[in-house]
Amino acid sequence: MKTIAFTGMPGSGKTEAVKIAKELEIPVIRMGDCVWEE
Repeated sequence: MKTIAFTGMPGSGKTEAVKIAKELEIPVIRMGDCVWEE
């Protein structure tokens, strides 16, 4: 399995890239969500 990580400054397009990944049915894990669960 390949892993792709999106990083960057605010406004660089990370959220847009995640939206496209979800549209293509690519599994997405948001690290911020994982941190908030703990």
